Amino acid sequence: MDCGSRRTFAVCFIEYDGDHILTTRHILNILAIIAIIIVSHIAAEYIININRVQREKVLKAIQEREQYLSEMMMDSLSGVYSRVALKMHEEDLYNYSGKACVAMLDIDNFKRVNDTYGHPYGDEVIKILGSVLREHFGDAFMAFRCGGEEFLCIIKTDEETAKVLLNYIKNKFGSICMQELENPDISFSAGIRELFEKASISEAIKDADEALYEAKRTGKNKVLVFE
Repeated sequence: MDCGSRRTFAVCFIEYDGDHILTTRHILNILAIIAIIIVSHIAAEYIININRVQREKVLKAIQEREQYLSEMMMDSLSGVYSRVALKMHEEDLYNYSGKACVAMLDIDNFKRVNDTYGHPYGDEVIKILGSVLREHFGDAFMAFRCGGEEFLCIIKTDEETAKVLLNYIKNKFGSICMQELENPDISFSAGIRELFEKASISEAIKDADEALYEAKRTGKNKVLVFE
């Protein structure tokens, strides 16, 4: 007997030499072999399909996790980095040996904007600021939304250059708000503090905040360096 099998069926050839009698037992054995081949084939297909399904589930779970982490890292309204991402970049600054500054930005009179024009209008203001900040994203500039209308920027340069850049961003932000929202009164204030020591990041943020509040106190719509 010479048996062979393919993917979807099995064929058995019986060579009868005339000296043996083909009994019922022989036929049953042949049928049993064929049945085993068919069952093995079905089992193999089932295992392959199960493995494929499991693999697809694992890949989907990985993709969902990556998407979730990506969404956690980015602020959905402004399009800049989120507060969660800030923690990671703060750690990176400890290994940076060049000049760097932190800057705190806050949209002026934002509560009044929301109360006067509504929250959807306020959201548009935040989106505009986010789009202007993203234009400068790169190795030397990153922006994070800390909450509400407050943003933090990490700028890898000295204080005076950072001040020039933020004044440019402030003026462009005001210009776009004038063009798109027809509102000349929207602006932001900012405070800047240079990083002098690797361990001074939290202190620099505190000092930048202090400079920001001084800018607010002395008229708003300005950028001040901490003194």
